[in-house]
Amino acid sequence: MAYRIATNASGSGTQYDLGTTDSLVVPTNVAMFLDSDVFPAINATGSLQGVSVYGFVGAGDRGIYMNSSDSTSPSNHISNYNIYIGSQGVVDAAYEGIYTSGGSTKITNFGKINSQLTNAIVVSSDISINNAKIVNYGDVSGI
Repeated sequence: MAYRIATNASGSGTQYDLGTTDSLVVPTNVAMFLDSDVFPAINATGSLQGVSVYGFVGAGDRGIYMNSSDSTSPSNHISNYNIYIGSQGVVDAAYEGIYTSGGSTKITNFGKINSQLTNAIVVSSDISINNAKIVNYGDVSGI
């Protein structure tokens, strides 16, 4: 598992595409902007991954997209994602601010999670026991 530290970034493609067990920290005073309406700003497709946001993540599509779906093996759907938004952290997206697919996801928010066009947070799973947990002490807004 590698911990990656985000730096200021902008562009039209995914800004951070995490390896199968990588985690990412977006520090205070770091801003990333994604002007595409096709790609997420942060993309993760493995398991045991984490994203901690203390800065700003802005996206024309999804802010954070974590998807461990594997239709051939339901056990792969236990993703154990951990997302933490600090008190200065902001995730602002046109579509979902945070989208996860897979069981055992934990989202803790002390900051702001926003979607301009749809749900701010989506936790999806096709297994019968999802065990998802959302703890919110901040602001969450969407349609």
